[in-house]
Amino acid sequence: MSDDRGVATVWAAGAIAVLISMAVFGLHLGEAMVVRHQVESAADLAALAGAATVVAGEHYACSQARRVTDRMRVRVDSCQVHGWDVLVDVAAQPTGWLATLGTATARARAGPAAVASRHELDSTDVLLDEKVRAVEFTTRGGVQRG
Repeated sequence: MSDDRGVATVWAAGAIAVLISMAVFGLHLGEAMVVRHQVESAADLAALAGAATVVAGEHYACSQARRVTDRMRVRVDSCQVHGWDVLVDVAAQPTGWLATLGTATARARAGPAAVASRHELDSTDVLLDEKVRAVEFTTRGGVQRG
């Protein structure tokens, strides 16, 4: 008889244990990534909801942002309005043992795009960009085009 008898079973059991541990770790890592993406999406949507209603005031804009985050099961850490921009900070606590690792946070800003002045536009903008074509501007010769 050989002293190596049964060693393959021990190695196979060890390999299976390592593979199962890696799979469980991968599942927890995937869960953490899902929470992070959920928080980022909630921040973006909350900022957009606030920006869409910013004309009604900061209180109403932030209440709309909170409405979105409440439905997405994340909390609003802060909501501020600066001019026409809404800045939102949100956070969510992962479930299970991942909660001991920390909180997933995200920050988003939404507001109107920067508007180019009429003097910054030239004739090439009007010819190439369909959206700019509707903007009136004064050419260097003083003639207005639409």
